[in-house]
Amino acid sequence: MSETLVDIGIPVAGRTAYIGRAIESVLAQTLDRWRLTISEDGAKNPAVHAVVEPYLADARITFVATGRQLGPPRIKTLLVRTGDAPFVALLDDDDLWQPEFLEEHVRFAQSNPEVGFVFCANNVIDGAGLEIGGSRVVLSEGAHGPDEMVLRLLEHNLVASPTILIRRTALAEVGGTFDERLFTCYDLDMWLRLAARFPVGYRASRDASYRQHANQSTVLDRSRRSDELLLMLDKVEAESMPPTGRLAVGRIIRRRRASTLLSVAMDELEAGNRRRAVQNLRNAIHVSPRIVGDPRSLVIVATTLVPGSARGLRAARTFTLRHGLRGGTFEPRPRQRPRRSR
Repeated sequence: MSETLVDIGIPVAGRTAYIGRAIESVLAQTLDRWRLTISEDGAKNPAVHAVVEPYLADARITFVATGRQLGPPRIKTLLVRTGDAPFVALLDDDDLWQPEFLEEHVRFAQSNPEVGFVFCANNVIDGAGLEIGGSRVVLSEGAHGPDEMVLRLLEHNLVASPTILIRRTALAEVGGTFDERLFTCYDLDMWLRLAARFPVGYRASRDASYRQHANQSTVLDRSRRSDELLLMLDKVEAESMPPTGRLAVGRIIRRRRASTLLSVAMDELEAGNRRRAVQNLRNAIHVSPRIVGDPRSLVIVATTLVPGSARGLRAARTFTLRHGLRGGTFEPRPRQRPRRSR
């Protein structure tokens, strides 16, 4: 076999519905110089093993179980540290790659040796594999420097999980470890660390599919998610500032921190903790005075002035959900398209 170019990791969390299709999308790659490690998070599940076993006849594919549950950050750290190929890619067990994904990503990375990672746009599919949306093409194709990419990633997470190919040497320079404290935004934390040190490559094509379905991993409660976002912003200020453009990054961090504190205030308000809601509102305004113009600030003030205003709380909840203000999160937001008829 020729020298391996890409070490691929697929983490599995006990579910079997889509893993076969994910593996098939790897086998269909036009670039065949890869190794695939499928790692089950926890004890070996006979149902998962039964799905994976037929593929193990391919010498490039390995299946292991961790023996105990590690969680997404730790199992993905194990996977990116497996092997010694010059490039690393992760594919969640419910996502898919188009056949040219690896070949085109590797070609781009080899032609642009300065980039730390390469990513592309993506389709969004449902549980049946039907296309229901896609990410917006928001960058020009090519390499983008740290000043630009750190700002863009802080404004909105552009990188969907199945779209990325990482250079192993770049991964090693930022520690090669996903932060276990960031259960919901560990991946964005890693992309920010890489983007602060290296240019980032972007391909304006949709060579990967992110699946939305009812059995996706459970999202943590909003309060813990907000705590993790605040911790990640602290890390960016301490570790992931680009070499120039620090003032611009600092402004966005303050705005994001204030927005997250405002979301915490809304959660406290819904829980009936008016005093805590007001304190978090004050903290948000202290971080970024301009947040006072955010509609959530006005809702908090109006609702706390009218004790027992259940109607006001319902209106606040409806307003923030409708306008995407609920949590100040960094999740990729797909562009929704009308469902196609079969």
